[in-house]
Amino acid sequence: MTTGSIDDVMRRWGSAHGLYLLTKHRDDEIRSFVVVTDSGNEFSIWVAGWNAPIVTVCAWDRELRRAEFTGPQTTIVTLLDSAYVAVERWMKDQGDTRTLA
Repeated sequence: MTTGSIDDVMRRWGSAHGLYLLTKHRDDEIRSFVVVTDSGNEFSIWVAGWNAPIVTVCAWDRELRRAEFTGPQTTIVTLLDSAYVAVERWMKDQGDTRTLA
């Protein structure tokens, strides 16, 4: 996939989950989402190697827990879904929720 098409796929995925795709941090190109719960807790989902044939999608609770899902770039939606499921599990473990607007 080209950079534009992978970004389109990630933007559509993010939109379906009420998330905005971040593409810049300072001067660095990134591909990341911040999941904010109803109580204000934050979780991160980002794509490492987003422009490579094999990508890793990482989820982090911004404290201790981290999960990684690796596969061909063509499976990015499945990898993002897996990361989101991990974040949902961590939210539930904390007794937290996330309401989509």
